Amino acid sequence: MRLLLVALLLSVAVPVTADHVQEISWACGPGGSGREGHPDRCGIDPIGGDGVGRDADAVWGDAWVADDALVLGVEVRGDAVAVPVVLLNRHEIANVEVGGLPVAITYCPLCGSGVTFERTLFVGGTTQTLDFAASGFLFQHDLVMWDSQTGTLWNQILGEPIGTLRDRHVAGDHPEARLQVVPTALTTWGEWRQAHPESPMLQGVPGARYQSAYAGYDGSCRFGISAHSDCDVDGLHPKELVVGVVGPRGDLAVPRFAITDVHVANEHGLVVVNDGPDVRAYDVGRHAFNRTSEGWVDEAGQPWNLTHGLRADGGASLQPLTPLTMYWFAWQEHHPGTQLWVPADADGALALHDNGRLPGFTIGVVAVLLVAIALLLRRR
Repeated sequence: MRLLLVALLLSVAVPVTADHVQEISWACGPGGSGREGHPDRCGIDPIGGDGVGRDADAVWGDAWVADDALVLGVEVRGDAVAVPVVLLNRHEIANVEVGGLPVAITYCPLCGSGVTFERTLFVGGTTQTLDFAASGFLFQHDLVMWDSQTGTLWNQILGEPIGTLRDRHVAGDHPEARLQVVPTALTTWGEWRQAHPESPMLQGVPGARYQSAYAGYDGSCRFGISAHSDCDVDGLHPKELVVGVVGPRGDLAVPRFAITDVHVANEHGLVVVNDGPDVRAYDVGRHAFNRTSEGWVDEAGQPWNLTHGLRADGGASLQPLTPLTMYWFAWQEHHPGTQLWVPADADGALALHDNGRLPGFTIGVVAVLLVAIALLLRRR
């Protein structure tokens, strides 16, 4: 039995060396495509794209999930679309066009990270439109993407190249390349449809059963493929959804449940906004904003529409930033110096929010019971 357990663990976590990053892990295990065209034939088939051994073409149509189902919503040039998370639990990447722009809509079930990238970029000395697939590897528990045109492995959360796989060694190719992020809403279908009533939905593959490969994972304290089960990571449940921002004065994370309106952190140079299904972020620049009975005003008393980052007279605007929504542990691992910020007008929300943490005495009781059970089994 012990040998079987060890064999199973090794089959889902094989380290691969890299010069410039920590180890990436081969986490394919059961369920890999087994097709040619993926690293080690271990990848997961995406939706759409050419030359990646795709499982299905991208087809848009009517809704096929309930109103409370999670979707990734993307809008480009006035064209809004929705991709059900339950679909991406199976495929992880959809290579599609939105508003005429080739994009990859990606989701890592382990990190809860939904990120959309432009697929056309300058890489390898030329401008190319890439087709992405899940490589079957993980980096810091996160999906490692792979493109069929250059054979490069990509970090899904950072949009940066990890390198090219060569005989279980990752060479740091194309270090200058960066994927351009497209704003993405992680929301419910009902909320997205209310804001975008004409939005089509990406269709599932006929006859496919879309079930999470990580049953019970979302509600547990375990994160990633490790056995780590700490329910409190610097004051938050590891799988609390946060909105992460690379801000002008450092990286910040804001619990998603605390973003209910327009919130200003002058000391961090940041504005975060809840606008229906969308969360926006802006750099305050040299401004300092205060809320008055008439609304938000800057240091000179000029009124602003901070929901859209515009001065009321249209004479100035704030620099938009790109917020990313994911589990707290995932943002923190990729941005280790990040600060956790709860807006002042959301005080008390952190304590009142049920994020699944166990009280300290409960952890102690559970530990004592487990030790007692182990001793009883040993005596037998």
